[in-house]
Amino acid sequence: MNFEKYTDKNAGLGANVHTSGGIIVLGEALIDVFPERSVIGGAPFNVACSAAALGANVRLVTRLGDDANGHLVRTGVARFGVSLDGVQTDATRPTGTVQVRITSGENYYTITDDQAWDYLDLAPAIRACTSSDADYLYFGTLAQRSITSRETIRHLVKAFTGIVYLDLNLRDMPDIRAICEDSLALADIVKVNEEELRTLFKWLGESKADAPWQSSQFKNSVMALVKKFMVTGLLVTRGTKGYAYFDENGMMSLEGQAVSDVVVADTVGAGDSFSAMFLASRSQGIPVDQSLLRASELAAAICGVHGAVPASREFYSRWCHPYNTKDKNLKEAHIHG
Repeated sequence: MNFEKYTDKNAGLGANVHTSGGIIVLGEALIDVFPERSVIGGAPFNVACSAAALGANVRLVTRLGDDANGHLVRTGVARFGVSLDGVQTDATRPTGTVQVRITSGENYYTITDDQAWDYLDLAPAIRACTSSDADYLYFGTLAQRSITSRETIRHLVKAFTGIVYLDLNLRDMPDIRAICEDSLALADIVKVNEEELRTLFKWLGESKADAPWQSSQFKNSVMALVKKFMVTGLLVTRGTKGYAYFDENGMMSLEGQAVSDVVVADTVGAGDSFSAMFLASRSQGIPVDQSLLRASELAAAICGVHGAVPASREFYSRWCHPYNTKDKNLKEAHIHG
């Protein structure tokens, strides 16, 4: 199976590659059930909605039950302009749910087993993807917990000839290390937070996994990781410490500070919004450094509201004007030679 693309999968992100703006998002869309309310969630759902609201052409490939929750998800993604062509309906299994328990201000999640998104069917997924004019493909790890969805996702990722973006999430689930390592081997760009990065170092047997940021031991560990999995870009988010981008040689090429003076409502979905903005910006031809700056801005803004996806598309309007490389309001990221 081939997907027709405009980009070279083996190309790095150093060049300003103009693309056709299409993004395929693979994975779970579900309902987070809080004690007092229910909201639509799942990292792929969050990424798809935000990227579409930012002007990208997005197709979400997921599977929902034939139930009220499934209707909620469909209505939610359609409201943000996400294509429904890749959304499958399962006649027997329910739309996924996550039970959220709040104790001492902390959220604890119980992800329900054997849900519709665990059974992503390959044939309709192929049809949805081959009819999509996409240059970027996003996938994660949670949707690979079941064999059926794992095999479908990996088939699609292997067949995709554009740029594959892996949002690594080290959840406590069976075979998580094997799932992550197999996924890393399929990705072009990998996004992790700093804690996840250091866990990867430990898995690789790096004796200095807790070495200070940008120390010689830390740099060697990054280079070992990038070399082992042959990724073209490693994107590390660091919360209030900002972000960094490492190139195909494992060298830091970009580093930026987090947005300051943010009044935090909650941090739910901050990482998802970072991915959404980065992908939407890159798919529209915006250079990497500015894509990262915009991603940091959106992540900070999301932290200022409750939930991962704002109720209105108007929230995203400030980032939807035509991009201008001479915009004086955009600060430059620190670029390492």
